[in-house]
Amino acid sequence: MATLDDDDAEELEFLREEVKRLRQVLNRLTPSLETILKRRGFRVYKKEPTDDLLLPGEPFRGSFFDMLHKYSFRLLLRDVIKHQDRFTFEEVTRYSTSRVTRSYLNYLNDIRLIKEGAAGYILSHRPITSFGPTLEWYIAELLKREFGAEVLWGVKFKRPKVGGDFDVLAKMDGSLLYVEVKSSPPKQVMAGEIAAFLDRVEDLAA
Repeated sequence: MATLDDDDAEELEFLREEVKRLRQVLNRLTPSLETILKRRGFRVYKKEPTDDLLLPGEPFRGSFFDMLHKYSFRLLLRDVIKHQDRFTFEEVTRYSTSRVTRSYLNYLNDIRLIKEGAAGYILSHRPITSFGPTLEWYIAELLKREFGAEVLWGVKFKRPKVGGDFDVLAKMDGSLLYVEVKSSPPKQVMAGEIAAFLDRVEDLAA
């Protein structure tokens, strides 16, 4: 496997930063995301709900975002939410080795998202009914940090034509991006959900 030498790595990092800078400039020169939506007849009614958001305190947000890159960590969080009132180590050791699961639980305990007791673990802030909002937050942060996009997530509009939530909306290079976020495996995404997504896409594009 080829590896980058110091000069190549430095040049790659320079190019990444330059692309990010140019996107930031373009963002300043183009209408805001909310303006783009208003021009299409969409006015934001609600956005970025916090009730079901599983996030640590601000000092830990960066490391938590990095941990969410790992699919096995996201799957563990789904199990933690499922068993939030009390769960054992064994109940969340389904998708990783015991060593990796232990490291994940130690991390969650360190950032105060879970508490360890004699009978197992509990989620520190309950109830959390779904992993969905946290996953939407993660995708929004990914678009912001990696692509310099202006982003809204968990958006509801006062608009009679097509209902439902718009999971993630972003302005990238002056264009509108819509992302539907699903925490379920693909086989559990139903035809009706796909149809609703396509209806919202058509409505946004009108």
